[in-house]
Amino acid sequence: MRTQRPAGGQLGRPASRPTTSVGTHRLLRLAPAPVVSWVGSLEARLLRAIRPGRRRHLKRLARFIGRFRPDLPPERRWEMAVRCLDGISRQGAEIALGPRYLRSRYLTIQGRAHLEAARASGRPLIFCLVHLGNYQIAPAVMVSLGVPITAIIYPMPKPADQRNVTAFRQRCGVETLERGYGGAAGALRALRRGRALMLSIDERHNGRINAPRLGRTGVAEAGNISIAVRLAHATGALLLPIHTLRSRGVHLTLSIAEPIDLTGEATGGAEGRLRPLADPELRAGIDRLDRVIEPVILDNLDQWTGIRSLMKDRDFRRREAEPASAKSGAAAQ
Repeated sequence: MRTQRPAGGQLGRPASRPTTSVGTHRLLRLAPAPVVSWVGSLEARLLRAIRPGRRRHLKRLARFIGRFRPDLPPERRWEMAVRCLDGISRQGAEIALGPRYLRSRYLTIQGRAHLEAARASGRPLIFCLVHLGNYQIAPAVMVSLGVPITAIIYPMPKPADQRNVTAFRQRCGVETLERGYGGAAGALRALRRGRALMLSIDERHNGRINAPRLGRTGVAEAGNISIAVRLAHATGALLLPIHTLRSRGVHLTLSIAEPIDLTGEATGGAEGRLRPLADPELRAGIDRLDRVIEPVILDNLDQWTGIRSLMKDRDFRRREAEPASAKSGAAAQ
């Protein structure tokens, strides 16, 4: 893991990424926030109109949403799929705003009292982010509130996307760590330097969305959700679930949930080492964190970029390939 101060990248590996070009981003920096967000939405509408593959993808996405919302008619599922891709394109454009977004009237912050209580405790902080709304702004918002953030990221596949997000992070003063070999050690060092850690806990890694479980077994024991819980036990850190939601257009609300205390200990009384995953206390902590994020995601599937990766998740693909008799047998168990 390399430390970059400051740098950019992708928080986890969600289902999508910004597509707006670097040149367009430079022009958008001069435009008002609603115009910037509208340009992103326009891109999504144009792609839907000129690319037949985009409409086919929307149909598949709408059908997949029906697995979790069978109560909705097909028209509503289609609308949710359209809103999902619209939000992704808006996000790609909105990061051009940089610090202007953080100071604008289009951003509302809920749960400041939870943040202040956690900071007043003197404990290390680990922000557990999910890919809802415009999740890219979350680390920058914390920096603007005076919280020194180190975000764990993945390198992005497209160079243009990498440059756009890197520029955004640089302008907002976010420190990043690339996830990789030695990642836990780098995160421990950041926490011991007095920095708060932010990592996505619904990331896609090795062909799988590790959280939330969504009826699957065994998945949450891997990935960032387990890293967050292990780090909390090792350092006495408080876990703060965090997400953003889009109310309309460019308007976003960032919500900070009540801190989760897994250890009940101050920093000095923590263990200072990572426990093995088989530890039952770790599994209980993972379950507790998973129960917090799953309802939020299920209530906002049209804003969760991870839904597109979930379509490719090997667990769900395996279910689709199973004969109906095998599925019914598994359900009976």
